[in-house]
Amino acid sequence: MEVYAVPKEAWIIKLKNDYILGKYDSSIYQRLQIYINDIAHTNLKIKEPDYDIFFSFSSKNKEDAKALVQQLRSADLTVFFSDDGLEKEAGIEFFYKINKALGKSQHFLLFCTPEAMNSPWVQLEYKTFFSKTHLPNPQNRRFFIVEGNQFHLDLLPATLHQIQLSTYENILQVLGKTLPEDDLEERIQEYREAFTILYSDKVISEEKRKILERNRKSLQLSIEQTQEIEATLIVEQERLAKEKTEQE
Repeated sequence: MEVYAVPKEAWIIKLKNDYILGKYDSSIYQRLQIYINDIAHTNLKIKEPDYDIFFSFSSKNKEDAKALVQQLRSADLTVFFSDDGLEKEAGIEFFYKINKALGKSQHFLLFCTPEAMNSPWVQLEYKTFFSKTHLPNPQNRRFFIVEGNQFHLDLLPATLHQIQLSTYENILQVLGKTLPEDDLEERIQEYREAFTILYSDKVISEEKRKILERNRKSLQLSIEQTQEIEATLIVEQERLAKEKTEQE
């Protein structure tokens, strides 16, 4: 199947002309959506999808999103994550690269949080994904929704109500991937090292706790597992401190 896209120069010129002619009453996001639809019906060939998943998230949830991306990539999935080299892009160029990536992604993952659902960019991304029915095997395209912090069902617009919520394990199962071999001992050791460093001054600030929570998620450890690790390390450090005091 041949798939198509328009040269970016064409719709950039169109956008500029609209501005010159005074056609800029609506928001930039609405106008960009019109040009996305134009892109889907022109005749420049593009390649098969380069990414298994387009990861859509709010930049305010970047650290939590990164942890999930690492998990997906560890299962040998190719993931487009806009934080990879796009932090300094803005405006038209940023939109062009995002739109291009959407056209090269087989599946879509929405990291659903209040911040994401209030983001015009996130809304533009998932609406654009639905509009790209010209891609290879459109019937096999999947839309995944993963719960982020402070998720609740009321966050989802009516158009997404019929989509079943997913988990990391569920995504791998649907896409025919297997969970990476269990390396629990290694993951526990990594968390032990991180906790030891942050606990060195015996004060776990709110910022340090956030860092540990991100480590927990990226290492795929449960809250119970990390609590047990931390309790063991605290007892161990207190014992060593007591022995040192007695020797002095």
